[in-house]
Amino acid sequence: MKKQFIALVMVMAVFMFVAGTVKAGLFDRVLDIAEDAVKKEQPKQAEQQTGQSTSEQPKQSETQKSSAVLTDNTVYSPDSDAGVVINGVKWATRNVDAPGKFTANPSEAGMIYQWNRKKAWPATGKSVENWDNTYPAGETWKSDISPAGWRLPTIAEVKTLFDTNKVSSEWTTQNGVKGRKYTDKATGNSIFLPAVGYRNSSDEGRLSRGGEHGCYWTGTGNGKENAWSWGFDPVRYDEWAGRTERLDGRYVRPIAK
Repeated sequence: MKKQFIALVMVMAVFMFVAGTVKAGLFDRVLDIAEDAVKKEQPKQAEQQTGQSTSEQPKQSETQKSSAVLTDNTVYSPDSDAGVVINGVKWATRNVDAPGKFTANPSEAGMIYQWNRKKAWPATGKSVENWDNTYPAGETWKSDISPAGWRLPTIAEVKTLFDTNKVSSEWTTQNGVKGRKYTDKATGNSIFLPAVGYRNSSDEGRLSRGGEHGCYWTGTGNGKENAWSWGFDPVRYDEWAGRTERLDGRYVRPIAK
């Protein structure tokens, strides 16, 4: 009965989202609640089917537990990045961490930012305190959070990654982190972007869709309350670029100035 109820809730949420009667952030929150309920049910079902608790079942081998196909354990300098050119745009190979710093490795999430703001929010922990619910101003990103020599891409520059004639993309994992890899077909240059969710302004900055939804800002505004963002999500979309509330928290992958 509980499984049927969960399925009904998810179907209703999808219908409302498609019909435009519920915001994307609220839609994601409904999915989070339903998935949490499913996860709670799975151990019970496994125990009923096997006759033993899940903690007693044999552990999977390391090969079975991880589907990682990329490995890079190098620790890079937080102050600089060599970057790679993909379809004419030079991308950093790592996300922005604290303002003015890169992450130590391409598979690391970095920190989360509201649009055109310098305050960095953590990429871990479901909830945060004192989420800023005032709309940041500006038509282009002016807050200087990227390391020296780097800036946020425009929406036009992001869309060069979606040119399937010149760029290939695929879902993969790196160091056990799910994400998307973009590769220049002519040169073989590639970047990996982790799919580490976002902070939902509709739920006071609650972390949402971690592990399956990659959400990144552009430097291009889209109305007083929105801005262009981009990313990838195997649940609803493969890859996308669209209008997002400036109050949401997303990651930053910069390009060279």
